Amino acid sequence: MNHKLIIGIVTLCFGALIAVGMLAINGSGGQAQSTVKKRVLETQKSDKVMWQLADKKQGVYYFGFEECLWCQELSPVLEKTLQQERKLACYINTRNQFSKQSMQQLKKYFSEYRPNEQFSVPFIIFINEGGDVKTHTGTVDGHNAQLTRMNGHQKHDLHDKLAKLIVWTFKD
Repeated sequence: MNHKLIIGIVTLCFGALIAVGMLAINGSGGQAQSTVKKRVLETQKSDKVMWQLADKKQGVYYFGFEECLWCQELSPVLEKTLQQERKLACYINTRNQFSKQSMQQLKKYFSEYRPNEQFSVPFIIFINEGGDVKTHTGTVDGHNAQLTRMNGHQKHDLHDKLAKLIVWTFKD
């Protein structure tokens, strides 16, 4: 090969690497932005989680399903909040491989902690180290996911509420 052609190819490759590197810079202090999003929702089998709930094992347990409009609104806010708090949650899809027995147990759990409400998802159970339980359903008061998406204020309110529950769950 021609010496000038090799130098041209190397120069072109080097320039492409610099361009790609510049695109990865997020502009805040020159830090490269990660393209890999850390998973904070771990999909779990329902029977395992139902045993953890019965034992009141510390953690955050999120029940929902992909087609649920409220779940679609809540999930990104929950994931962001978990990332900021550096915590993980168990995600249980109530429509995929969720037995009737597990659903009956979950509804019983729901009625115990939310006695004046009809069962619905998203349903999040927070259990702290002492076995105390708090729960959250839906998104925020007044939001109807069938009619509209959450606005910035509603997302902020949901984030704050979830952050407080996550901190409560894992406080030392």
